[in-house]
Amino acid sequence: MPHFEILGVAFLDIFWKFLMNSYFALRRNTYLKASCSTLALLSVVGLCFTYYHIFWRESRGELRSDLLAHIGFIDTRLDKIVHPLFHWSVKALSEQLSLSYIDASIYVLMFYSGLSMACFFYIFYSKLKGLYSVPTMVVATVSLMAIAAVWVPWFSENIYLGVGTPNVMHNPTAIVAKPFAFIVLILYFNMVVEAKEKRLFYYSLACSIVCVLSILAKPNFALAAIFSLPLWMLYCLRRDGWSGWFRLLCLMAPVLVMVFCLGCQYLSKYGGVGAPDHVVIDFLGVARLRSSSALFSIFLLSAFPFLFVVFFPRALKNRMITLALSVFVVACAQFFILAESGIDYAAGNFGWGRQILAPFLFAACFAEFLAIWRAKPNKLEKMKLYIVGFVYCCHLVSGLIYFDELLTSNTYF
Repeated sequence: MPHFEILGVAFLDIFWKFLMNSYFALRRNTYLKASCSTLALLSVVGLCFTYYHIFWRESRGELRSDLLAHIGFIDTRLDKIVHPLFHWSVKALSEQLSLSYIDASIYVLMFYSGLSMACFFYIFYSKLKGLYSVPTMVVATVSLMAIAAVWVPWFSENIYLGVGTPNVMHNPTAIVAKPFAFIVLILYFNMVVEAKEKRLFYYSLACSIVCVLSILAKPNFALAAIFSLPLWMLYCLRRDGWSGWFRLLCLMAPVLVMVFCLGCQYLSKYGGVGAPDHVVIDFLGVARLRSSSALFSIFLLSAFPFLFVVFFPRALKNRMITLALSVFVVACAQFFILAESGIDYAAGNFGWGRQILAPFLFAACFAEFLAIWRAKPNKLEKMKLYIVGFVYCCHLVSGLIYFDELLTSNTYF
């Protein structure tokens, strides 16, 4: 793909000019629907273009990442990998379409990234239907796919290292795990809040199947979910009232499935009974390896949802937000407390949970943010919305800087 950087810069220039023209058109209230639709289309095309080129650079070794290592595992140690869903997907696509593993990996990552995007759009559509147009929700969805942790140069020289990001681009198993984690949370939310008695069994069955897929992709979501989902479920049942043992059994089934699968995965990776313990308690040990302040790093990763909940406590009445917040907090706690011993210690593998779940928390809070914005807030609330919106823009600008680094440099740091 020659001259890809030149094409990328040209596209960004055209997109920026169109964005400005659309803004002034919206101010004049002319061609409103056409402008929004075109903006939505261009934003989706631009996002796909950017993601594809990043994955292409990773697959060719131009951008340092974990992709080539995982592609190599397909032929060398596929039977020893305990979360092989990415590797199975690449191998299956390669065999069906006669593609190389390198080319197949790009399409696999694009597919799972698109699935994550579809989950975000569902969250927006279910919350904002009737308040905003579909193109507006599409643009909001695209923005979520481009955010990063707020970059504070004097705190962290690198945008990613030591802080993390809601949009992991260098680790294929994390990219594959995200949509399954989001689907589990959406299904579980519907089970607890909206599902009728006749549909509970089918919701529970579907949720359990997706839980297994999420563990086969990467276990970090399930590690947080087995603690947070029961607590959130009991919180909801306490507010709504007891509704029978059948409902409780259906709600607990996905959790029990995850516990069983995680146990099998642990024994497969670390050995059977009597093997040395490879998971140790090490408070803030791993988190301090690359960050001078682990708590501030978490704040930079989740500044928008944190400030939104602080400024608008009534947002906690939104159960999608409390669900997202509960799993994210548990994932952060596991990153702070737990570590793997031996050569895997510095890898910080318990930190993947917070990065997989942060986008879902952003989506839930951003949907509520847009709903409050449309609800004609008073002057004080509007000022709070401006502050929180500015913080979201900081996430978005940091994300654009990070994506620029991924498109032009040779490392994801």
